[in-house]
Amino acid sequence: TGTNGANALEVADGNVSITDDLTVSNDVTITNDLTVTGQMFTHLTVETEAGTTHAPTEGDENKYILTTHGTGCTVTLPQNSATDAAFAIGTTIYYERNGAGTLTFAAGTGASITSKDSTLTCGDRYTAVCALKIGTNAWSLIGNIG
Repeated sequence: TGTNGANALEVADGNVSITDDLTVSNDVTITNDLTVTGQMFTHLTVETEAGTTHAPTEGDENKYILTTHGTGCTVTLPQNSATDAAFAIGTTIYYERNGAGTLTFAAGTGASITSKDSTLTCGDRYTAVCALKIGTNAWSLIGNIG
């Protein structure tokens, strides 16, 4: 155990291996290469939603979802207690209006959505809106609202 201003562990040469979770409460400074095995840095996963409705569930975090239905798609953003929907605050899910139909957002029971001028639609085809969870049951829409 280190004290304020003193190092608790220094490894002058060699490797450090951690076989369980590592929790860091403050900043991390990396002065040389970092090799990560597993999922530390992620990219958006692109998926297609061909239906007329979509209800995000856990696992949809960091996704870019192409809505392709010709008559539109309604995305219902859930409250935290909904089954498989306890997203962490700060979760982002991106939706692109890829089909000809309107991309519309709705608040599920107990949830709320804020957006520019309280508009709940994506403005144009081939543009995107991000659903950002900003509170326990609160979502914000950012992007091409209109």
